[in-house]
Amino acid sequence: MTQTASVSTPPSAASSSRNFVPLFVGLAIMLGLFLFWTFKIGIPHGLIDRTDFRSTYAAGVLERTHPSQLFSLDAQQQVQTTRISPGQFTLPFFHPAYEALLFVPFSLLPYPAAYAAFAIFNVALIAACMIAGFRVVFVVIPFLQPRPGMLAFFFLPLWLAVLQGQDSILFLLLLILAWNQLDDGDELRAGLLLAAALFKFQIALPLALLLAIRQGGRFVKGFLLGALAVAALSFACSPQAPARFIGLIRGSALAGTRQGGPGYQGYIFPQQMANLRGLFFALFGGHLSARSLMLVTLSASVLLLAFVALRMRRVENDLLAFAAALMACMLTSYHLYPHDLSPLLLPIAAIAVAQRLLKRTLLFVLYLAPLVCFFGLSPDSLYLVSLPVLAAAGAIFFPRPHPSA
Repeated sequence: MTQTASVSTPPSAASSSRNFVPLFVGLAIMLGLFLFWTFKIGIPHGLIDRTDFRSTYAAGVLERTHPSQLFSLDAQQQVQTTRISPGQFTLPFFHPAYEALLFVPFSLLPYPAAYAAFAIFNVALIAACMIAGFRVVFVVIPFLQPRPGMLAFFFLPLWLAVLQGQDSILFLLLLILAWNQLDDGDELRAGLLLAAALFKFQIALPLALLLAIRQGGRFVKGFLLGALAVAALSFACSPQAPARFIGLIRGSALAGTRQGGPGYQGYIFPQQMANLRGLFFALFGGHLSARSLMLVTLSASVLLLAFVALRMRRVENDLLAFAAALMACMLTSYHLYPHDLSPLLLPIAAIAVAQRLLKRTLLFVLYLAPLVCFFGLSPDSLYLVSLPVLAAAGAIFFPRPHPSA
């Protein structure tokens, strides 16, 4: 039995323009569905008030009006109650301060209009991801992507990112742009671009460490320069941000314990995380205390990252090495909700382009697992997605020899 998937080679820049037509038609349909949902269902029934955009919109308002209160739960509650909807539902802002600047322009609009505008922005980002990543994401994958660019339209995490008003698609775009620079031999710019993605530091930081092992000094220099710029910008946005942000993250990590405090209950759902935290929570949550479970998860994460670091230079294909490192960092991230799985599109396409897939079934499982778990089982079963992610990363680090070899 053959061990590789039959895929076409990625198109050149000159020949790819005609392939943009089905992409833009699909995006127009996607945007139309979101706008219909927003104005006919989401706004009339108050559903948009419960999305993650609630927290980032409030962050934009606070950054514009009271930046020193950006990470104050009381201030966030006041803004969300007065500007969005009354009640006790408050969603904390768990992002570095510099990202609040992204939401300042949207905060100038009334909340429903801002939500719709950000949905349009996110769909435009999907188009940017597909175009910027044409070398990878335009590969034809039998049954999954019969036409170039169609991979985006049936991948549930992208839909959830738009629906929730999340930043995961922007993160995916920065990863694609960073990969493009590495592919072009510009490690310095790749490091700078990855540093710009530090609003998801739980993935970007370990990814930078793993890539530094493979790419060397110029990548490290670019990332450090970018990280310093991000830190300076965050400090300028809110000088009180560092201490309060660390306290907020600590409280969310200890949610469910006495140290976490009541302000964090109801916002953390580990069983919906497709990472080691979610997997261990499902397996051992009923047997270990929250603190013990956190220590076990962090220990396993460190061991996995150490193993990947030792294997990074042994992967022959640069794109596959990037993809495997990304999947490992997603597994070890301590905070990974369904929309955060959007970057998995890059490893899926990378496996197809490199034609090193052990079995085509693995691509299907990796692509469809979020959809099957979310709708076929329940959102609380999404921790199961960590298993095909782990299997895909393992298939890259331990490839089977080709039968013809």
